[in-house]
Amino acid sequence: NELEVGRFPLFKVLFLSHGTVAKGLLDAIEALEGVLTHAKEDWRFRFTIAGGVSPVFLSEFEEKLSHLRAKGGSRLHVEVLGYLGESEKSEVYTSHDIFLSPSRWESFGLTTVEAMAHGMIVVGSSSDGIKGVLPPDYPYLTPPGHSTALSASLLRACKDIRDGKVSILSGVLRDRFLDRFQLSFFEKNLRGAILRTCQ
Repeated sequence: NELEVGRFPLFKVLFLSHGTVAKGLLDAIEALEGVLTHAKEDWRFRFTIAGGVSPVFLSEFEEKLSHLRAKGGSRLHVEVLGYLGESEKSEVYTSHDIFLSPSRWESFGLTTVEAMAHGMIVVGSSSDGIKGVLPPDYPYLTPPGHSTALSASLLRACKDIRDGKVSILSGVLRDRFLDRFQLSFFEKNLRGAILRTCQ
């Protein structure tokens, strides 16, 4: 397979969440369409959707996905996976370059944190739960529900990966996970909150 042996630039993009409008699944598909429009013709993309799709908008999802596949042609491989166990999740994080996290609303960006644990570059929305777990002034955030801006941010991330500009950022994301999202960190914060409350 020419995509896998390095003849063309290949960008591997992962969306992992329960697929709903609020989680930004349709925004993600529209963003990929925009990237295909503006990316160089020799660029190839592997787009994996994992976590299942809400039955409420399954027909709309399938219609948009069919359109995306037709637009991508041989430049795009799309794989749709259901719910993943922990080992399967780790495998998909490890085998992709970019984590697409376009939630329109998020209380806590758990899957974003998991992607950070694997040193993945995150392209996402600036909803509180995602912005709150990423470093300040993170470069690949866009307004929630804005698929055009998400597409431009995704394209910029692909260019930066191609140009070798993301290795430091990947390390920063991994270090932030280790520093802020370990159980000991949460225990310390919880202990402090309880002590302040009891004083």
